[in-house]
Amino acid sequence: MSIKDIAKLGKLLGQFLARFSDCFARVEGRMLLSVYVRGLLSSVQRKNAEAIALHQGVAPRTLQRFLESI
Repeated sequence: MSIKDIAKLGKLLGQFLARFSDCFARVEGRMLLSVYVRGLLSSVQRKNAEAIALHQGVAPRTLQRFLESI
C-alpha cells in the first residue's frame, strides 16, 4: 500500500463518518465519533475508551461519556 493509498483511506473514512452526522445534534458528538473510530483503527494495544482517548488527545471522561450517553 502506497502513501497515496493511505492518504485516500483517511479521506474515505471522513466521508463515511459524514453519513452519520445527522445522528448527532452537536458538532462535539460528530467529533467524538471520529475520535472513537480512528482509535479503534489505530495501533493502540488496548481498545478501551481511556486508552483511545489518551492516544487521540481527548480527555478520557469525555470519550467515556460519549459512549455511555450520546
